[in-house]
Amino acid sequence: MDGPPADDRVPTIQDDIFVPPALPKTTTAADVAEARQRVVASLREKTFGAFPNTPPPLDVKVEYAYRFYEDGLGYRFGFTSEEGWRLHGFLLNLPPSTPTPAPAVLMLRNAGATSLESDASNLLFLRQIKSRCVTLVVETRGTGDTAWGDGLNHHLRRASAWTGRTLASMRVYDTLRALEAIRQLPYVDSKRVTLAASGEMAAVALYAALLGGGVNSLILDAPPATQNEPSDPDGRGPAVEMLNCLRFTDLPQVAGLLYPMELVFLGNAPISYGWAEEIYSRLGPPGRFHKLRDLGSWQPV
Repeated sequence: MDGPPADDRVPTIQDDIFVPPALPKTTTAADVAEARQRVVASLREKTFGAFPNTPPPLDVKVEYAYRFYEDGLGYRFGFTSEEGWRLHGFLLNLPPSTPTPAPAVLMLRNAGATSLESDASNLLFLRQIKSRCVTLVVETRGTGDTAWGDGLNHHLRRASAWTGRTLASMRVYDTLRALEAIRQLPYVDSKRVTLAASGEMAAVALYAALLGGGVNSLILDAPPATQNEPSDPDGRGPAVEMLNCLRFTDLPQVAGLLYPMELVFLGNAPISYGWAEEIYSRLGPPGRFHKLRDLGSWQPV
């Protein structure tokens, strides 16, 4: 036989044995909080159960400082996410005369970018911000210093699943640790932290915010419409899968369960996020749901 049989059900058998959960009923803010607590408990057990029970010390260290554009201050810092993973980030710019500690915007480095200079999209994203705040970029595993070639994604995605993880779930953990780490940095107001991400990293940011990363606002650029999308057959491209997550939620529902956290979309949100927008609209302040063309008018909460 040349290839699979005509009636091969392997690619679709999951549709016969799995039915996505119904949207939670969220008439009040208390309903949202209850649904969020229930979903988070399930995710921690079934999706993120491989998170280390006893994380190593963060060991946050500023490695070197430099002068950035407009005479602002910048530096590179390192922290330990888990045993064997020393990750890095950059405080990109502290503009002169900025009162400190200042609100912080932490951007997740895009997958595949091997250096700050090669990742122009992150820099252009953050340079839109005109408010007086600290901007940072952090490298979760598989980005920056620990980046691997896109051709390895297929093997790494398979191998990760054997250990009860996925690339995306490991990056969620790295993001939670990074949020802890930047709160130890000079100049950062630990109580006013915004998380930002683009593309596949937006899925990571959504879950990190949901799991209690102490985030005030979440800024998303072109987030995936759902985690239930087929990947490229060769394993290249976005890696947003997380084990068992669709048994409990999906990205648009995660966004809605973040209420009353400020939620900002650059451009139009995918239509699948309409449920989240409806929750924010119906429940109103203190939650804020924004669609902005750019971040020039945005102010940190």
